[in-house]
Parts: sequence; C-alpha cells; structure tokens
Amino acid sequence: MKRRDFIMSGALGAGGLMFGFPNVLGSISGFGYNAAKQYQRAAYRGENIEAGWINDPYTRDRWVKNQKYPFLNDLDSDIRGTGDGKVVLLYKFLESILGHPIAPYSQAIGDCVGMGFARGVDILTAIQIVMRNAPQRWQGEAATEIIYAGSRIEAGSKYGHNFRGDGSLGVLAADFIKNWGVLLRRPYLGKYDFTTYSGAKARKLGRSGVPDALEPLCKLHPVGYTALVNSWEEAHKILFDRAKFLLQMADKNLKKKQSSFDFVESMEKPKLN
Repeated sequence: MKRRDFIMSGALGAGGLMFGFPNVLGSISGFGYNAAKQYQRAAYRGENIEAGWINDPYTRDRWVKNQKYPFLNDLDSDIRGTGDGKVVLLYKFLESILGHPIAPYSQAIGDCVGMGFARGVDILTAIQIVMRNAPQRWQGEAATEIIYAGSRIEAGSKYGHNFRGDGSLGVLAADFIKNWGVLLRRPYLGKYDFTTYSGAKARKLGRSGVPDALEPLCKLHPVGYTALVNSWEEAHKILFDRAKFLLQMADKNLKKKQSSFDFVESMEKPKLN
C-alpha cells in the first residue's frame, strides 16, 4: 500500500492518509461490507487500496500557494523534536471520550477523503477535551458526508474541479473544513439527517454540494488551521508533540475566531430542528 500525502491539521484541522482514484468502486457489487472485504484482500496481496483519493499535484500546488503557512514545519518550531523516540497513540484520546474502541468506517462509495478528515476532526476535538478535562462537552462525531460533499463542490469549485464518479482531494477537504466548517452526526432543520452514515447520501451530496441551508451552520464551526505534512517521517516525529501543539494553536485561534473546541460546546446553541 502506498503512503500518499498526509494532510493534517495544524491546530484545529483534520488529518487523513488518502489514496485512490475515482470510479474505483464501480465494479464492486454491494456496498460497505463487500467494499471492506475487497480492501482486505488487496492489502493482503500487497496491492494499493484505491478508496477514493485523487492524486492531483496541480491542485495541491495551487492550494499551497493560497496558504500563509502551508506546511506543518511552518507552525511547529516551538516544540519541534521534543517527541523524538517517544510513542503516542492519538486515537486513544477519542476512545477515552467514547468509552469504547473506535469502530472502523465501512465505505459504501469512494468517499475515504470525507471519512479520513472527519476522523481527524473527531480525534483532534477529543484531544482538546481530554487535555482541558471537559469530557461532558463531547457532542458526537463529525458527519463524513458533509466534508466529502463540501470538498468536491464548495471547495472544488474554487479550484475549477468538475468531478466525475466518486472521489476527492485531501487539499480540498482541508479547504472546506477551514473555510466552511463541519457538522455533527445529528438531524438539522427538520429535513436533513446525518445521524447515521449513508453512502447514497454522500454520493448525492457529492454531486450537488452541501445544502445552502446548512452552510451557515457549518460556518459556525470552522477548523482553524490546516497544514501539509511532507513525509511519513515528518508526521511520525511530530505525533508526540501533537497534543501540546493542538492546544498551543487552539489558544492562538481562540483569540481571533471560534475553534472546534467551541464547536463541541456551541452546537447546542443553533436551532437544529
């Protein structure tokens, strides 16, 4: 399995290891279960798993040029290297909040980008909650369909993308969660329900975009920073520092706009139904 670009958040973003190409699920009969079995067989055979990530260096380069601090090493100089030789498992923060092991996602379509970034948002939110000793503030997981759709249509339109078939780009998901935001798995406005994952819903919204009525709710809860990790080695070295780094950047972000930590508190405030 090839390791591709690792998009991680700086402070309040999301991370994901995204790989694959569009339309790769077209020949797979059935949905989540069959797709998961297909991926398992491919991994066992040492083949690439193609789950919906689209490799587009041109868009990635344009995204980099549009960011003030596009790379992780632009943001972490204060703590860089303090985690060398140490081990930390960031998913444990989320499991401590949930009270049970994380259940792996089961894709129904090529929407791994939405799933990877949603899981990143969940983990980073959990880190902030645990380190601030506020477990009562957890309100639920991020809706993968919203991030997937927003990356393709809202963010994609900024970069001239016209997607055919399934799939998306990590940089577009990063753009969406930063400039629009995220929503949780719950009903909204009496007509939109993201309580449970739906591949059909992800595909439909992936063609039309996030409903206009939901965009203002997304924008109440944007991600503060996103940054590109240049290599697996760089990602590995920064993981131990990540929790300290998240809080450091979150505190900076709180001074200028709402953060994803506020997101878990204030999701109760808008009228959702």
